[in-house]
Amino acid sequence: AVDAGADTVTLLALRFTIAGLVLLAIALLRRVPFPKGHMFWAACSMGAVLYVIEAGTYFFALKHIPSGLVALLLYLYPAPVAIASWLFFREKLGRARFVALVLAMLGSALTVVPALTGTSGGPPGGSPTLGVVLGVSCAISYAVYMLVGGRVTKDNNPLAVTTLVCLSAAVVFSLWATLSD
Repeated sequence: AVDAGADTVTLLALRFTIAGLVLLAIALLRRVPFPKGHMFWAACSMGAVLYVIEAGTYFFALKHIPSGLVALLLYLYPAPVAIASWLFFREKLGRARFVALVLAMLGSALTVVPALTGTSGGPPGGSPTLGVVLGVSCAISYAVYMLVGGRVTKDNNPLAVTTLVCLSAAVVFSLWATLSD
């Protein structure tokens, strides 16, 4: 699709529109109840804000650093989820989990250093520092998405929430694609 001239934002708009419409059809056929009131808006915000930030930072990071590094940076998200869960929701962190988080962060740091020094073989003309910042931003936004999602889906149907996430992300990516033309 990219070779045919489609840009990343347009592809994301198509992806979320198709997924949202398919999920909506399934939800309607199953007569799934949708969230109401502030939970409706929370689910929509998950897609329109958090998922758009996550997907946007992920795909724009690919323009600056290798895809493997972008993926690795995304998978830093369990660390902020664990720390935020401990800080805000009083979940136990435990010694073993803490040691695992520290080791994971140190391992990730070993892969980030070559990117920042320009020895990781990233895309030509890319900015390694910007790529790493975008990759870490992606992980943080996904962590927030996971934390909010855990609360929103607690008392709501996951299919309904996922449908609203996809449809609201589709609206934002479609507007973005239209305005950037």
